[in-house]
Amino acid sequence: MRKLMVGTVFLFLILCICSTANATNITVSHWTSEADAIAAMNSWLGGSTYTMLEDFESQAAFLPGSGGVSSYAFGPATFEAVDGAGQGAMSFDKSAPKIGVMERDSVGADNYGRTLNWAEENSFFGNQYLDSGDVMDVILNHNLISLKLDTLFFFMFDVADCNGTMSVFEDDGSASLFNIADRPNGTITFVGLQADMGTYLDKISWSMDKATDGYGLDNFGTVAPVPEPSTMVLMGIGLMGLAGLGRKKFRQ
Repeated sequence: MRKLMVGTVFLFLILCICSTANATNITVSHWTSEADAIAAMNSWLGGSTYTMLEDFESQAAFLPGSGGVSSYAFGPATFEAVDGAGQGAMSFDKSAPKIGVMERDSVGADNYGRTLNWAEENSFFGNQYLDSGDVMDVILNHNLISLKLDTLFFFMFDVADCNGTMSVFEDDGSASLFNIADRPNGTITFVGLQADMGTYLDKISWSMDKATDGYGLDNFGTVAPVPEPSTMVLMGIGLMGLAGLGRKKFRQ
Protein backbone atom coordinates (compact mmCIF):
# COMPACT_ATOMS: atom_id res chain seq x y z
CA MET A 1 0.00 0.00 0.00
CA ARG A 2 2.84 2.38 0.86
CA LYS A 3 4.48 1.80 -2.52
CA LEU A 4 1.19 2.50 -4.24
CA MET A 5 0.85 5.79 -2.38
CA VAL A 6 4.44 6.76 -3.24
CA GLY A 7 3.75 6.03 -6.91
CA THR A 8 0.63 8.17 -6.84
CA VAL A 9 2.50 11.09 -5.27
CA PHE A 10 5.30 10.68 -7.84
CA LEU A 11 2.81 10.84 -10.71
CA PHE A 12 1.19 13.93 -9.21
CA LEU A 13 4.57 15.68 -8.93
CA ILE A 14 5.38 14.89 -12.57
CA LEU A 15 2.10 16.43 -13.70
CA CYS A 16 2.68 19.51 -11.55
CA ILE A 17 6.12 20.01 -13.09
CA CYS A 18 4.66 19.71 -16.59
CA SER A 19 2.06 22.39 -15.87
CA THR A 20 4.40 25.04 -14.45
CA ALA A 21 2.88 28.45 -15.14
CA ASN A 22 3.93 30.23 -18.31
CA ALA A 23 2.54 33.14 -20.24
CA THR A 24 -0.27 32.79 -22.76
CA ASN A 25 0.83 31.73 -26.23
CA ILE A 26 -0.30 34.48 -28.61
CA THR A 27 -0.55 33.90 -32.37
CA VAL A 28 -1.10 37.04 -34.45
CA SER A 29 -1.15 37.41 -38.23
CA HIS A 30 -2.25 40.23 -40.53
CA TRP A 31 -4.09 39.86 -43.83
CA THR A 32 -5.55 41.92 -46.66
CA SER A 33 -8.28 39.43 -47.61
CA GLU A 34 -11.02 37.65 -45.71
CA ALA A 35 -10.11 34.31 -47.32
CA ASP A 36 -6.51 34.52 -46.08
CA ALA A 37 -7.65 35.50 -42.58
CA ILE A 38 -9.99 32.50 -42.41
CA ALA A 39 -7.18 30.24 -43.66
CA ALA A 40 -5.01 31.54 -40.80
CA MET A 41 -7.76 30.66 -38.34
CA ASN A 42 -8.10 27.14 -39.78
CA SER A 43 -4.34 26.65 -39.60
CA TRP A 44 -4.34 27.70 -35.94
CA LEU A 45 -7.23 25.33 -35.22
CA GLY A 46 -5.24 22.47 -36.72
CA GLY A 47 -8.33 20.56 -37.77
CA SER A 48 -10.14 20.96 -34.44
CA THR A 49 -13.76 22.03 -34.42
CA TYR A 50 -14.65 25.34 -32.84
CA THR A 51 -17.57 27.01 -31.09
CA MET A 52 -18.46 30.59 -32.01
CA LEU A 53 -19.01 32.43 -28.72
CA GLU A 54 -19.96 35.86 -30.10
CA ASP A 55 -20.34 37.23 -33.62
CA PHE A 56 -22.40 40.34 -32.69
CA GLU A 57 -25.00 39.57 -35.34
CA SER A 58 -27.95 39.51 -32.92
CA GLN A 59 -26.99 42.67 -31.04
CA ALA A 60 -28.44 46.17 -31.39
CA ALA A 61 -26.38 48.36 -33.72
CA PHE A 62 -25.33 51.98 -33.15
CA LEU A 63 -24.08 54.77 -35.35
CA PRO A 64 -21.17 57.10 -34.50
CA GLY A 65 -22.39 60.05 -32.49
CA SER A 66 -25.34 58.07 -31.12
CA GLY A 67 -23.92 57.79 -27.62
CA GLY A 68 -22.96 54.11 -27.78
CA VAL A 69 -22.66 52.06 -24.59
CA SER A 70 -20.08 51.92 -21.82
CA SER A 71 -20.14 48.11 -21.62
CA TYR A 72 -21.21 45.20 -23.75
CA ALA A 73 -22.18 41.69 -22.60
CA PHE A 74 -20.03 38.70 -23.59
CA GLY A 75 -21.81 35.91 -21.75
CA PRO A 76 -20.94 36.42 -18.07
CA ALA A 77 -18.13 38.80 -19.06
CA THR A 78 -18.34 42.26 -20.60
CA PHE A 79 -16.40 44.50 -22.91
CA GLU A 80 -15.87 47.79 -21.10
CA ALA A 81 -14.88 51.21 -22.41
CA VAL A 82 -12.46 52.17 -19.65
CA ASP A 83 -10.60 55.35 -20.51
CA GLY A 84 -9.93 57.91 -23.21
CA ALA A 85 -13.10 58.98 -25.01
CA GLY A 86 -12.79 58.68 -28.77
CA GLN A 87 -12.29 61.87 -30.77
CA GLY A 88 -12.35 60.50 -34.31
CA ALA A 89 -15.00 60.09 -37.01
CA MET A 90 -16.03 56.69 -35.65
CA SER A 91 -16.48 57.88 -32.04
CA PHE A 92 -19.86 57.25 -30.40
CA ASP A 93 -19.45 59.86 -27.66
CA LYS A 94 -16.60 62.38 -27.57
CA SER A 95 -17.18 63.30 -23.93
CA ALA A 96 -17.11 59.78 -22.41
CA PRO A 97 -15.59 56.42 -23.39
CA LYS A 98 -18.26 54.51 -25.36
CA ILE A 99 -18.18 51.45 -27.61
CA GLY A 100 -20.89 49.85 -29.75
CA VAL A 101 -21.89 47.31 -32.37
CA MET A 102 -21.90 48.60 -35.94
CA GLU A 103 -23.34 47.36 -39.20
CA ARG A 104 -21.13 46.91 -42.22
CA ASP A 105 -20.98 50.02 -44.45
CA SER A 106 -23.51 51.89 -42.30
CA VAL A 107 -21.26 54.96 -42.27
CA GLY A 108 -19.73 55.66 -45.63
CA ALA A 109 -17.90 53.09 -47.72
CA ASP A 110 -16.49 50.26 -45.63
CA ASN A 111 -16.97 52.19 -42.40
CA TYR A 112 -13.78 54.16 -42.99
CA GLY A 113 -11.73 51.00 -43.45
CA ARG A 114 -13.09 48.70 -40.75
CA THR A 115 -14.75 46.33 -43.25
CA LEU A 116 -12.70 47.27 -46.29
CA ASN A 117 -11.40 43.73 -46.88
CA TRP A 118 -14.53 41.77 -46.01
CA ALA A 119 -15.51 39.64 -49.01
CA GLU A 120 -19.19 40.60 -49.00
CA GLU A 121 -22.19 40.93 -46.74
CA ASN A 122 -23.37 37.69 -45.11
CA SER A 123 -19.86 36.27 -45.41
CA PHE A 124 -17.86 34.72 -42.55
CA PHE A 125 -17.83 38.03 -40.68
CA GLY A 126 -21.53 38.68 -41.23
CA ASN A 127 -22.93 42.21 -41.19
CA GLN A 128 -22.05 43.44 -37.67
CA TYR A 129 -19.01 43.78 -35.45
CA LEU A 130 -17.99 45.49 -32.20
CA ASP A 131 -16.33 48.86 -32.80
CA SER A 132 -13.96 50.45 -30.29
CA GLY A 133 -15.40 53.89 -31.05
CA ASP A 134 -11.80 55.18 -30.95
CA VAL A 135 -11.73 54.63 -27.17
CA MET A 136 -8.14 54.39 -25.97
CA ASP A 137 -8.66 51.65 -23.34
CA VAL A 138 -11.09 48.75 -23.71
CA ILE A 139 -11.13 45.55 -21.64
CA LEU A 140 -12.85 42.20 -21.72
CA ASN A 141 -13.19 42.01 -17.96
CA HIS A 142 -12.27 39.47 -15.27
CA ASN A 143 -15.65 37.72 -15.48
CA LEU A 144 -14.22 36.02 -18.57
CA ILE A 145 -12.88 33.44 -16.11
CA SER A 146 -16.45 32.20 -15.63
CA LEU A 147 -16.33 30.71 -19.13
CA LYS A 148 -13.24 28.63 -18.22
CA LEU A 149 -11.57 29.18 -21.57
CA ASP A 150 -8.04 27.96 -22.19
CA THR A 151 -8.29 28.80 -25.90
CA LEU A 152 -9.81 31.83 -27.58
CA PHE A 153 -9.56 33.30 -31.06
CA PHE A 154 -10.95 36.47 -32.62
CA PHE A 155 -10.38 38.99 -35.37
CA MET A 156 -9.39 42.66 -35.24
CA PHE A 157 -10.03 45.06 -38.12
CA ASP A 158 -8.29 48.17 -39.31
CA VAL A 159 -5.74 48.75 -36.56
CA ALA A 160 -4.37 51.59 -38.68
CA ASP A 161 -2.76 54.94 -37.89
CA CYS A 162 -2.44 54.00 -34.23
CA ASN A 163 -0.10 51.85 -32.20
CA GLY A 164 -0.93 50.20 -28.92
CA THR A 165 -0.81 47.04 -26.83
CA MET A 166 -2.97 44.00 -26.17
CA SER A 167 -2.54 42.44 -22.73
CA VAL A 168 -3.76 38.92 -21.89
CA PHE A 169 -4.12 37.80 -18.27
CA GLU A 170 -4.56 34.28 -16.90
CA ASP A 171 -6.21 33.24 -13.64
CA ASP A 172 -2.84 32.42 -12.03
CA GLY A 173 -1.80 36.07 -12.31
CA SER A 174 0.49 35.69 -15.33
CA ALA A 175 0.24 38.20 -18.16
CA SER A 176 1.36 38.46 -21.77
CA LEU A 177 1.85 41.69 -23.68
CA PHE A 178 1.63 42.09 -27.45
CA ASN A 179 2.50 45.29 -29.28
CA ILE A 180 -0.09 46.32 -31.87
CA ALA A 181 1.77 48.06 -34.68
CA ASP A 182 0.35 50.37 -37.33
CA ARG A 183 -1.07 48.39 -40.26
CA PRO A 184 -2.34 49.33 -43.73
CA ASN A 185 -5.92 50.59 -43.93
CA GLY A 186 -8.49 47.79 -43.62
CA THR A 187 -6.09 45.04 -42.48
CA ILE A 188 -7.75 41.94 -40.98
CA THR A 189 -5.80 40.65 -37.97
CA PHE A 190 -6.28 37.10 -36.67
CA VAL A 191 -5.52 36.52 -32.98
CA GLY A 192 -5.28 33.06 -31.40
CA LEU A 193 -4.74 32.66 -27.64
CA GLN A 194 -3.67 29.46 -25.86
CA ALA A 195 -3.47 29.64 -22.06
CA ASP A 196 -0.82 27.71 -20.19
CA MET A 197 -1.87 24.19 -19.22
CA GLY A 198 -4.02 24.17 -16.10
CA THR A 199 -4.96 27.86 -16.32
CA TYR A 200 -7.80 29.85 -17.88
CA LEU A 201 -7.98 33.19 -19.65
CA ASP A 202 -8.97 35.85 -17.15
CA LYS A 203 -8.96 39.25 -18.88
CA ILE A 204 -7.93 40.92 -22.14
CA SER A 205 -7.23 44.62 -22.54
CA TRP A 206 -6.59 46.77 -25.59
CA SER A 207 -4.81 50.11 -25.16
CA MET A 208 -4.29 52.46 -28.10
CA ASP A 209 -1.99 55.46 -28.39
CA LYS A 210 -4.51 57.73 -30.11
CA ALA A 211 -8.15 58.72 -29.58
CA THR A 212 -8.61 59.60 -33.25
CA ASP A 213 -8.57 56.07 -34.66
CA GLY A 214 -9.69 52.65 -33.48
CA TYR A 215 -10.48 49.11 -34.57
CA GLY A 216 -13.20 46.51 -34.89
CA LEU A 217 -13.55 43.15 -33.10
CA ASP A 218 -15.52 40.14 -34.33
CA ASN A 219 -16.06 36.37 -34.28
CA PHE A 220 -14.83 35.31 -30.85
CA GLY A 221 -14.56 31.52 -30.73
CA THR A 222 -12.99 28.68 -28.77
CA VAL A 223 -11.85 25.12 -29.36
CA ALA A 224 -11.99 22.05 -27.11
CA PRO A 225 -8.66 21.65 -25.21
CA VAL A 226 -6.31 18.88 -26.33
CA PRO A 227 -3.84 17.37 -23.78
CA GLU A 228 -0.20 17.95 -24.60
CA PRO A 229 1.46 14.77 -25.99
CA SER A 230 4.28 14.89 -23.42
CA THR A 231 1.80 15.06 -20.57
CA MET A 232 -0.20 12.15 -21.99
CA VAL A 233 2.97 10.04 -22.30
CA LEU A 234 4.04 10.79 -18.73
CA MET A 235 0.55 10.07 -17.44
CA GLY A 236 0.57 6.75 -19.32
CA ILE A 237 3.96 5.80 -17.85
CA GLY A 238 2.76 6.73 -14.38
CA LEU A 239 -0.41 4.68 -14.71
CA MET A 240 1.57 1.69 -16.03
CA GLY A 241 3.86 1.99 -13.02
CA LEU A 242 0.93 2.07 -10.64
CA ALA A 243 -0.58 -0.95 -12.37
CA GLY A 244 2.71 -2.80 -11.99
CA LEU A 245 2.86 -1.99 -8.28
CA GLY A 246 -0.70 -3.20 -7.91
CA ARG A 247 0.07 -6.55 -9.57
CA LYS A 248 3.16 -7.01 -7.43
CA LYS A 249 1.17 -6.30 -4.29
CA PHE A 250 -1.51 -8.79 -5.40
CA ARG A 251 1.06 -11.58 -6.00
CA GLN A 252 2.58 -11.08 -2.56
